Amino acid sequence: MSSTKKRHNLVFGRPLSSSTTAIPAIVRDCVEYLETPGKNFLSVEGLFRQSGHQNLVLDLKSRYDKGEKVDLAAFAPSDPHAIAGLLKLWLRELPEALLTFDMYDMFIAAIAVQDIEVKAKKIRQVFDFIPKQNLVLLKYLVSFLTRVAALSAVNMMKPSNISIVFGPNILRPSGGDISVMLEDSGYANELMTFMIEHCEMLFQI
Repeated sequence: MSSTKKRHNLVFGRPLSSSTTAIPAIVRDCVEYLETPGKNFLSVEGLFRQSGHQNLVLDLKSRYDKGEKVDLAAFAPSDPHAIAGLLKLWLRELPEALLTFDMYDMFIAAIAVQDIEVKAKKIRQVFDFIPKQNLVLLKYLVSFLTRVAALSAVNMMKPSNISIVFGPNILRPSGGDISVMLEDSGYANELMTFMIEHCEMLFQI
């Protein structure tokens, strides 16, 4: 195998367990870029819903996969949609969904509970069965999305809107069965919405 092939896909499409840090560098890079002081990127209307420049997203992906040290502010000084798209792409290309395939049915069952406190308890119980690294990243991601949702009056991204974007990226069935994903999409979105709206309760922040 050539050295070029060995360097291919160092970041995208790699198992979360291959990360050497609790929060993968690309996730932290994207979040810190979007929360750059003085830029007000979180206030941009349609953040995470609108697409950024696709060529830029693919170029940044390629650079990360080649192992380059990427300065997002230099490549995209004023394109938060592209960086939001990069974060979504990384999550979408994880070989296994963040909430894991094994726990898919348990999360679906937990979110179907009607009582809020009981639902939160059930979800926390399922959290105990996913790898610690996944849970740490989930807390980091949901906390960030809670801050995005807090500005929904200006960015038009309330929890339910954010969930349409992120729900299928963090909870999906093994094998990528489209019919199952479509059938359960409402549950995935509801779970994402619930986690954003009850972040402190679920993660005991």
